[in-house]
Amino acid sequence: MQVGQMDIRGARATQGPASFAQRLGALAVDLTWITLVYFFYVRSLGGSPFLRDFAWVGLSILLLAFYLFQRLAFHGTLGMLLWDLQTPHRWQGLFEAPIVTERQSEGRRRTSLTVSLISIIFSLFLVRFTVFTHPLFLAADEEAIPFYAPPKASQDNWTPLAFHYTLGAWPKHFSTHLSLTNQDGRAILYALPYEKGPPSNFTGRMLARWEMPDIQVTTEGPKTAIALDDFATYRKCLTEWRSLSWSGFFNCASVREKTLSRHIGEMKDRGMGEFELHWFEVKNAHIPPHEWARGIHLRGKSRRKIQDRMILFTPNGAHQTILLDRSTDERGNLAWQLFQQTVGTLRVTSELRDGRALVDRKLSKTTLRSTSPDALIEIQALLLSKISVDPKNYDAYYHLGGTSSLLLKKAKELRGTPEAQNDPFYQGRLNEWATVGKVNLRSAYLYAKDLQPENPKTDELQALWLEVQKQ
Repeated sequence: MQVGQMDIRGARATQGPASFAQRLGALAVDLTWITLVYFFYVRSLGGSPFLRDFAWVGLSILLLAFYLFQRLAFHGTLGMLLWDLQTPHRWQGLFEAPIVTERQSEGRRRTSLTVSLISIIFSLFLVRFTVFTHPLFLAADEEAIPFYAPPKASQDNWTPLAFHYTLGAWPKHFSTHLSLTNQDGRAILYALPYEKGPPSNFTGRMLARWEMPDIQVTTEGPKTAIALDDFATYRKCLTEWRSLSWSGFFNCASVREKTLSRHIGEMKDRGMGEFELHWFEVKNAHIPPHEWARGIHLRGKSRRKIQDRMILFTPNGAHQTILLDRSTDERGNLAWQLFQQTVGTLRVTSELRDGRALVDRKLSKTTLRSTSPDALIEIQALLLSKISVDPKNYDAYYHLGGTSSLLLKKAKELRGTPEAQNDPFYQGRLNEWATVGKVNLRSAYLYAKDLQPENPKTDELQALWLEVQKQ
């Protein structure tokens, strides 16, 4: 029997379409599990709060599937059931407005309203917590890294090198193991990992192995996600963005996301969970201000490791990153102090010609008068510097392969000496020489093959590499 809009069926009664307030209350409850999915994606799976790379499509499909499942299985979502709302069983009614299944008592209505209000507060808190505790939204402070000029007493431990758009003094030696019996054991080793294909602009990365396995510096080839030639914009978006207008806030959020998301993702993949963000400038009175080393210092920590990423901005807006991996103990602190001094020497340019001039001048004065490990390692550092500013220079790869072969032979020769047998740290360094020698010889051969496969010198490098593989 029908009376107006009321359909009486036993003990239940359909009261008609749900009001706007009831539907809003149900939606507030359903927003809770939506924000929980968002929280899990960002915090547990390491996703971007901006839902990059079409992540929003995947999450939308997941949420839609869960919504359809609830409406088909339970005739309504969790929020609808709380407010005693329901949808028809048929497929055609899946997206129709819900109807009231029975009149709520005053107590039931207060309970539903209270749960909805709590859900709104909880959802807002969860979204705010998810977004504003994410490393992308950390407020950066100003970090002072002073200009550093190596004093005369220690200049023998520094060498001028160019890596991509940077020129500066780099340390020759580093060691926290004072028991080394041979000074050569303290030399910093440089390695060039191979990345398939001839380098078009830059090689991917270069490694300075300060003290393995804990302490290493990586110099990346320029990778620019967003190019701004206005340093003030970067600085403002890092240090002042929370006090900006709404339009400025969202513009800076985009700048931050494009600049930092790759770095944060890579650091999270390495287990870093505690982040710090700083803006730094090295005020060097000896060079023009637009060539100062400046940019973002992003630090990530885990229980045993720290990584410091210095994202440098060139005068034309390109990004070049130099990063330090170190331990959390006193050895790592010593490495950070030396790394700070290195950054304090840097000059950042927008052209490669200054770096090429520096390296070519040093190479023209370099001769292989000694095959000591220290001499070979120093020449390899210079050759990698050359490759970073002139990646299509075939001769640099050829000489890198030759010096790598000599370093391998020297490491094999020294393994039987009393110094190596009595000092485990020195023995470990000999193993490092062999490891780096193999890496550089392989990369030199493969890059030479990519650049000039028909060159007879490439066959020589291949023969050296095959000889090493047989050992």
